[in-house]
Amino acid sequence: MPRRTKACATCRQKRIKCDATMPHCTMCTRFNRQCPGPTDAPLLFVDTSSYPSGKKPRTKKPSPQATSLEVARRFEDGRGIAVGVGSLPDEMAYVLQVDVSPRYVLGEAFFQNLTAFMCAEGRHMPGAVRRTPSWLHALPRMAAALPPSTSQSSSATHRNEALSLALRATTAAFSSLELRDAALLHHAYGLYGGSLRCQGRVLQEKGDKGGDLYMVMTSLMLTLFESVVASAGEGFALHNVACAKMIDNALEQASKAQRDKKAKGPGGNGPGPMLINIFFHVRLQLCFVYLTTSNPRIRDDPVMKRVLLEACGWTQERLPLSMQIITPLARLMELQSNSSAVMSPVDFERKRKEYMKAREEVNQLWNGYAQQSKGQRLCWTSPGTGHTDFRDPFTSLTYAYFSACHILLDLLAPTYDALAAHSTASLPFMPSQRSKSTSPTSSSSSNVSPTWHSPDTPPSSSPPSTHLDPSFLPPSMTDHYALILSVSWYLRLRDTGFAYLRLHSPLFLVAMYAPTLEQRSLARMVFEDWKVGSLRGIGWLAIAKLDQEHRAMESFGP
Repeated sequence: MPRRTKACATCRQKRIKCDATMPHCTMCTRFNRQCPGPTDAPLLFVDTSSYPSGKKPRTKKPSPQATSLEVARRFEDGRGIAVGVGSLPDEMAYVLQVDVSPRYVLGEAFFQNLTAFMCAEGRHMPGAVRRTPSWLHALPRMAAALPPSTSQSSSATHRNEALSLALRATTAAFSSLELRDAALLHHAYGLYGGSLRCQGRVLQEKGDKGGDLYMVMTSLMLTLFESVVASAGEGFALHNVACAKMIDNALEQASKAQRDKKAKGPGGNGPGPMLINIFFHVRLQLCFVYLTTSNPRIRDDPVMKRVLLEACGWTQERLPLSMQIITPLARLMELQSNSSAVMSPVDFERKRKEYMKAREEVNQLWNGYAQQSKGQRLCWTSPGTGHTDFRDPFTSLTYAYFSACHILLDLLAPTYDALAAHSTASLPFMPSQRSKSTSPTSSSSSNVSPTWHSPDTPPSSSPPSTHLDPSFLPPSMTDHYALILSVSWYLRLRDTGFAYLRLHSPLFLVAMYAPTLEQRSLARMVFEDWKVGSLRGIGWLAIAKLDQEHRAMESFGP
């Protein structure tokens, strides 16, 4: 019986009966040659039929693995693992365990909540442009780095620590109110005290600290903390006045440096955009401080006149419209606060000229705004809700501040302009005036709503509006109290703290001087909501001032 031979590699792989002496191998059959049979050497057979192209893909070169020493060195340098070097070895997973501080994670989350609330378009506008104040985005970077200094002294460390603590305190306070967390609020108060101590150490050192940007931003964050959570009755006012003094000093230094550079040659630079935007913010806050504080030391501080009336040396034409309207508003607020004082003929004539100047400025700004926005649709009555809608929050705030000026003009007109005509006529595009009375204690049984009448149902007493632009109607035909309440309702739906920090001054005038009880109640209701919400400090200050005025009126009652 013949001995079976060993099968060849091809037949062994395909599991067929093979006679090694016959040409059954694929290559031997293809080239018509005799199969040599199996060999003792290992045979390698590669089947390429499984690849779509019939070719085996090129083998990738193995990437060099980083050694443990190299990985550790990269982490020490702060560079991490380079891209393409390879994955982290398994033996290094426990050696290089990175612990992220929970304080850092919570701080970032709290700051995101604050910036979302401070967006100009609000938190509840999906898909809207997130326009947040630029100085708010610069705070984390400033707090993470030491101030630029030739020598890292203790003063620079205290500046950085004060800003960092103020930022953490404000974000923690805001998030504590959103979460209704008393423990987090208590922690925010501790951070607030630590920031005050660090700032006090810097102020006690030698040298001028007024123009330092770190000190300005620290004071600004402390004002935001007081607007969110009022720690004391006058904390909001004191921090704003201190911040205004620093801003005034910083702008003066910047303008002086610009003049020196221009004297030496071209290339002089003025104050940066961050400093300018902070100045705009502080100037708006000082209006609310002047309205709500009763401390004569704060109201008579020279920085009030320097920032509100003189705009820290800025020319009126170089300021935006939102800042130009503050100048006549501040002049009218000063006249209203001193309206009950006994005046001599000389003082009366001087104040009457100031009143006429403020009225002329308001009319010129309104006419310029109407000419600049000619052909644009700035406001309209929503057919779905019946409420007034505006082009954007900035437009609504512009209307609110013009109405605030006209409210003060109407209150001061009987004293300084006896010939002023007060028309009670209304147009279908504007809120109708519900009452002719201007007494703060008068009430009406009519149902006042912060909306505008629909053009489809005009009142019978309304004059024809054929040639009138509904966005720019004569101020005498406008119920300015109802207009400000319409702006408040429009911004309330968008939940934008950026606008709330600007609307509080016009809204406070409505709560204080509105002719009807319904309008005053609606304005007070907004401050009551802020008092228990995300702007507890502003609401607390407004309610305290309103209650004080109410008690003063009751003491002079019958």
